[in-house]
Amino acid sequence: MVDPVVAMRAAGAAGDLAAALGGAYVTAAVLHLTVFTIGPALYAIYLATTANLPALARDSVTWNALRNTALYALYVPVSVALALLAALAVFRYRQHWGGRLLSTAFVLPYVASAVVIALVWQAIYRWGSFGLGRVDWLNNPRTALPALMLTSVWAHMGGQMVVFLAGLQAIPPAYLDAARVDGAGAWRGFWRVTLPLLRPVTWFVVLTCAHAGWSVAVARHRGHGPSHLSDGIWTADIRAGECGGRRVRCHAPDPEMAAAGDSAPAGSQCVRCYWECSLSAW
Repeated sequence: MVDPVVAMRAAGAAGDLAAALGGAYVTAAVLHLTVFTIGPALYAIYLATTANLPALARDSVTWNALRNTALYALYVPVSVALALLAALAVFRYRQHWGGRLLSTAFVLPYVASAVVIALVWQAIYRWGSFGLGRVDWLNNPRTALPALMLTSVWAHMGGQMVVFLAGLQAIPPAYLDAARVDGAGAWRGFWRVTLPLLRPVTWFVVLTCAHAGWSVAVARHRGHGPSHLSDGIWTADIRAGECGGRRVRCHAPDPEMAAAGDSAPAGSQCVRCYWECSLSAW
């Protein structure tokens, strides 16, 4: 028979060990967060200071980058709408070989390497492509941003389609059956049943797509484009500072201005995190 005192001491020792291990794990996580997240964020604020933010506001390249980013984000509703249509088509013909072919065709660009996508579309956008004559799509002020937007839609639509497809599969068939019993057709059932039930998924796709558009950085591009036409806020920020410890090819690397420029993308990340946390409660 086990002595109750010995058993209580053993249980207390085990509890103390578990508490010590838990404290060690929490301490390691807090140190990692402090060193690699909070510390760099505070240092970026120190670099930006109140003097560099007004200078950033007077910088014409920064305002041009913000304008380009806002225009570039216009691809978001187009991409989301096309992804939803693709998900509906794949879901409708999911038992047919055509549905599997469509899903493969849409997802393949999403899982491909970004470098491969850039090289493929650079080849497509070369002068003389499509038999339209000498059109420099990436350095023409009228076509630079639309060309990049088309590439983003093609590359990202597959991932958004997968999210919508998961949302469609989560809708109980009984809801649509009840709508059909009430006399609702396919179009009315979509607007009154399917789309409202997809609202959390739609918000998630819109927010992640908008954040991706806000954070885009045009890396494989000859020079800075026509008058920095294709430079977004991230690209301008990278050109102003350093990337991976190596100097970016720019006229005057300025880490203070780069830190000040980080405030806009960081704000978008905070908004995205807030809305994603709100959506998780739906």
